Amino acid sequence: MQKTVSLTLVIAICLWLAVRDFVPFTGGVEEGFDRVAAVSNLGTEGTIESLSRTIDRQMADEVPSERLAETYRLRGSDQLQIHKPNEALADFDEALRLNAGETVARFGRAECLRQLGHPDQANAKIQKTDLLDLSDAFPELKRTVAWTGGLFAVFTTPKGAWLVVAVAWVFLTLTNVAVGRAQTAEAAGSVVWLLWVAAALGLLEALPMEVWATFAACEGTAQVNGWFAAGVTGLCLLATIPVLTPPIRMRAKGVNLPRVDDGEFLKRVAELAHQMHVPVPMVRLWRSITGSQQALAFAGTLQAPQLVVTDGILTRLAPLERDAVVAHELGHIVNGSLWLLAAVIPVSCAAATAISAWLGLSIAVPFGLALGMGLRRFVSRPLERDADCRAARAIGFRETIAALTKIHAVHPLGNSGLMPLLVYATATHPSPEMRLGWLRATAPAGDISGKESCPRTIRRHRIAALAAFTLWLLILAGTLVTSIWAPQIPFLAVPLWVVALTPTALARLAQWRHVSVAKRRMGHSRMRTVVVFAALLTCPILGLFPDVAKLLLTPLGWMNDSEQFLLFPLLLALVWLPSAFWLKRVQATRKLRREVMVAFQLYDFHRVLEIGRSAPKIVGRDSLLRYQIAFARAVDGDCPAAIAELDRLWREDPGIPITALTLSALLLDADLPEQALAVARSVANRLPDDAATHLLVARSLRRLGRLDEAREACRRALALEPHSGTAHAIAAAIALDEGDFLQAQQAIATGLELSPGEPYVLLCRAEIVLKTQPFANPRAAVAEALALIRENRFAFYRADLERLGQMTVEWEGRCRGLATAAAGGAPAAV
Repeated sequence: MQKTVSLTLVIAICLWLAVRDFVPFTGGVEEGFDRVAAVSNLGTEGTIESLSRTIDRQMADEVPSERLAETYRLRGSDQLQIHKPNEALADFDEALRLNAGETVARFGRAECLRQLGHPDQANAKIQKTDLLDLSDAFPELKRTVAWTGGLFAVFTTPKGAWLVVAVAWVFLTLTNVAVGRAQTAEAAGSVVWLLWVAAALGLLEALPMEVWATFAACEGTAQVNGWFAAGVTGLCLLATIPVLTPPIRMRAKGVNLPRVDDGEFLKRVAELAHQMHVPVPMVRLWRSITGSQQALAFAGTLQAPQLVVTDGILTRLAPLERDAVVAHELGHIVNGSLWLLAAVIPVSCAAATAISAWLGLSIAVPFGLALGMGLRRFVSRPLERDADCRAARAIGFRETIAALTKIHAVHPLGNSGLMPLLVYATATHPSPEMRLGWLRATAPAGDISGKESCPRTIRRHRIAALAAFTLWLLILAGTLVTSIWAPQIPFLAVPLWVVALTPTALARLAQWRHVSVAKRRMGHSRMRTVVVFAALLTCPILGLFPDVAKLLLTPLGWMNDSEQFLLFPLLLALVWLPSAFWLKRVQATRKLRREVMVAFQLYDFHRVLEIGRSAPKIVGRDSLLRYQIAFARAVDGDCPAAIAELDRLWREDPGIPITALTLSALLLDADLPEQALAVARSVANRLPDDAATHLLVARSLRRLGRLDEAREACRRALALEPHSGTAHAIAAAIALDEGDFLQAQQAIATGLELSPGEPYVLLCRAEIVLKTQPFANPRAAVAEALALIRENRFAFYRADLERLGQMTVEWEGRCRGLATAAAGGAPAAV
């Protein structure tokens, strides 16, 4: 309603501006009418006549001279606009006679003299004219300005500056308390400890203000801009507040990740916390919303420690390996990592504030960013090494090495190639080769497992990390020295900007392929990205070349010369009406998408279906929402309805390939390989660079017994993603069906190494063990695959499990037959 009323007022004003010249005025002769007429007929004869009547009335009523002078000045301005300088000069003279403080009348009188051909007199009048004084329109302005100036003068004294710092510290402390109290109450933490943490963080956040106060107390020639110090103090507040909140938060306001409900795991966390002498943390679970579960862990929340573990930590790792991951995160609490990392940005901002006193903001801002980026890396790496060592001493080096190996194996960055080398050289975490090398170097004899790290690889990563650190240090020092001794050199800040942005740029480039594949699956086209990038690039180019911008905007000049220029606001309003309607629809769709994503993250699939039923119109016109609701229906157990909806959506809107990927997987789950193959091939033609599409084709062909074609599809997938454990598992399954048991065992071993704990990899391993190692009791492998797939709500392998069950029954039958033959004394033929 409020938006509708505002829009109606805008349209009414535009209509009034468009037609007001054609509507005659009728009404009284009050002074208010004359003023309205003067405003609505600006620059016309009607304005001057109206002001003349107002002057006559004001003289008859003996109004104060200031008001009469204002009216003379207004009439003089109108006379000047219609090129009557003599009449305007007379009005301006009269206005100045009545009120010598009419500064605008002085400027108008000078312009009249210029138009009458007396430029020297006009310049002389302007030189004698003071600056424009707005205090006539705002009577309290002078008093307010004087009071504000006195207040600022007090604050710039040494005592006043430190008073400002004290006030800022109190404000920052109270803000920290307000942010951290909810987590303290939820974790049953100490209020006194919260106050201490908030006060200490407030001192850190106020470091830039403390630098400003120090410079003010020194009263030297170099002074810090107080507004800049206040601005970076606010930045410090925003940067350090996250250490008072859970390390991973939901997008929805007021919704937190659920707690871990595994009693055995929580009991082990409490034992490790007591062993490492830290408070028992609250443990939250970050669930994956894909079939491939991520393996990550985080520690945070200074006032009441919290851990966040993903479901991959609980399912992909062995119990002792999970303990090693938990001990590593507890090690960060023990060694003060949270405090040291929280201090990086305030220290960097304080250094930038101090440098701005001598070198200006153009150097201070990028210097602070570059310093903060390097300091975070410099501080974090020793802390990571210390946390690894604490975990290894608490659990064992063998288990810690195994846990790190598995976690990095499923990380999307990878461990080989130029890009991982550059990323780990500038990242806060060392490369996995360096971490494993440190652990193996300090491990006692007999407590090491797995393959030895390649010394050449470790040396290459160490050289890259040392080179990155040296380059960062040289650029910081070199820029400061050059700015002091040769400040006239252009583009001095460019190296600082490069150093500050390079780590983030490298990380984004390393993730680019995975992100682009995910976006293409969701229907995002590259053309949209190119258009957005070109638009962002156009802004600085037009800023550097203003003549080009002026040339491009020349066609819009017709509005200034057109007599119908007042219709332009009406056109804008007419454009705004459909735009506002479209924006409202977009906002409603995005709000619904956020609610659906939160429900998915909480595994509340009934809530997803309720959202779909509550807004059928919004869902009906948004293909992504239709897909998400159909997918939730499949996860909730109604696979036939989900298949029907996804098939209809794929036919109506083939622009979202993720629909076909999920549809093909569900068709395989329903044991419909021919239909799954048709869908998989159609999406593979649309996304030829996506290995997942070729893997679906290979699985479908293998189910149909067309092993040669399946092997070729698997090769295409491996060419695109050679480090995909699932691709190696499919290759192993194909080799198993062909009777090449040795190749199957080698391929599945590679798949387990590349993707430990992946559901399909364990499923294929169970099949291979049943066929190739019948006397090795494969029940453990089968049970592990069954347990993991049943725990993973997004793993659709029902038909594969049925096939595995049949193979298990056949194996058990053979075992009973062999046992019977052995009991009867008959020789057992193998």
